[in-house]
Amino acid sequence: MSLDVWRDLAVILLALELFLAGLIPLVLFFFGIRGMRWLERQARTYGPITRERWHQVDQKVHRVMKVVRQPFEKSQQLAEMTRAIFGLGEDVQ
Repeated sequence: MSLDVWRDLAVILLALELFLAGLIPLVLFFFGIRGMRWLERQARTYGPITRERWHQVDQKVHRVMKVVRQPFEKSQQLAEMTRAIFGLGEDVQ
């Protein structure tokens, strides 16, 4: 076999290797796009439901915070009224 045959064979093998090496990112890109489309469908399905549930949780948290905070605010108001009535001056913090 002459050197020309080995050269041609090497060029063919190199082209085949480059084709296969280029095919791997292409396949990864294809499945990545496919996964993003699936994720978009899931987000459109479950997004509004999740947003409504979080809104309900937020409303409940604010109601509980108001109930828990109320005694502290009343005691603060009572303390301020007492200071005003007895003229004890400014609040010391």
